[in-house]
Amino acid sequence: YPYTGREPHNLASVTKSVMTTLIAIAAAEGKLDLDQPMLDFFQDRVIANLDDRKSRITVRHLTGMSSGLDCVGEHDEPTLHAMEERPDYIQFALDLKMVAEPGTVFSYCSPGMHILSAILQKATGKTALTYAREALFAPLGITEAHWPSDPQGVTRGWGDLRLYPADAAKIGYLWLNHG
Repeated sequence: YPYTGREPHNLASVTKSVMTTLIAIAAAEGKLDLDQPMLDFFQDRVIANLDDRKSRITVRHLTGMSSGLDCVGEHDEPTLHAMEERPDYIQFALDLKMVAEPGTVFSYCSPGMHILSAILQKATGKTALTYAREALFAPLGITEAHWPSDPQGVTRGWGDLRLYPADAAKIGYLWLNHG
């Protein structure tokens, strides 16, 4: 509110479901494997708090928000806000401490969704926005979408995708019909 319908609407955290849909499309196209370790995509980085648990985080764990990373999602997402205060969002997210074995505990984790965006970009060679336009939006007839990036040019995997409501409904209909 006050939304007038004259411009694309911020989908907020519904963006996370679009992000995981793009990961699923890339997996179906053979561009990545859901059971591939997260760290395979970041071999060029020095990662803090590295332990055996972190090495077991897979793409699937990130999509299900069960990575075991130390994310606090309640009370206005303090982990997300801390990430946004850093110059390199991906490095911040990768450096998070582990608090659980991957796959054992659900924890609402916007930084984990942003890691997925970086993984998608590495796997496809395209930003999440560009890949979405080609692999999801164009086939659905969605022509206008806005999705900002972090300072390194990685599309924000956790939120801020803007679509017209009718276009968002097309994606909802796709999900409803298991498409």
